[in-house]
Amino acid sequence: GKDFERIGFRGRVALTNFTFRAFNTDAVVTEINYTNLVLEAIEPRLWRGTQTVAAAGITADFNTLRVYFTNGFSTVDPGPLTHAIGPVVEAAMAPYHFREAPTVRFEGYIPLSDPNDVDIRFDALAGTFASLRFKVPRISAHVHWFTNTLTITNVQADFYEGTGQGWAHFIFPEAPGAMFTFSVNTTNTNLRLLMADLSPETKDLDGRFDLKLVITDANTADLRSWNGFGDVQLQDGLIW
Repeated sequence: GKDFERIGFRGRVALTNFTFRAFNTDAVVTEINYTNLVLEAIEPRLWRGTQTVAAAGITADFNTLRVYFTNGFSTVDPGPLTHAIGPVVEAAMAPYHFREAPTVRFEGYIPLSDPNDVDIRFDALAGTFASLRFKVPRISAHVHWFTNTLTITNVQADFYEGTGQGWAHFIFPEAPGAMFTFSVNTTNTNLRLLMADLSPETKDLDGRFDLKLVITDANTADLRSWNGFGDVQLQDGLIW
């Protein structure tokens, strides 16, 4: 048989209409190097319509069964990208929706085999974003995906005509939904607009408020599972 560990080559690749795990691209350009079951893409770049992904390097290591990213940058819609990474990541990210593709810088690795063998960090800036019934027109955050956990810190958002800051930590078990905790502080939030998203049947609510909220135990699949505490100060309010 062939000894693939002893095969090596170096060159430049330019592809059009390339597809990887149903992730379609218009074009891919990169320098490549292969030796000892390690395939390196040097300064790769791909295009998908007006969206792009680039990096200083992407390395597929078939010894560790990992794909490593160095100084990555993306303006690609995360939906098709998470589908390409694998079903665990795709299912975990399903509740989080971007109307327009975020701008993301990233570094770390994803698995070629074990879906929980992940350690990758993102710094993201997004336009309209929706999750857990919340909708915001702009949000930025640092995200760390490690094994079956997702930690989000340094969150800054425009929040229902006010501002919001916070953090969150998610644990993704085998069952549907994710266990999570989070903390959020908001300032000058429009109560009427917020409740229209959280509970559309609620009426006759108005005013502006500042909120400190900590959720200590919850599941993304059931709003009734939320447990926590908080403090709210309402100005010019109407609550019935």
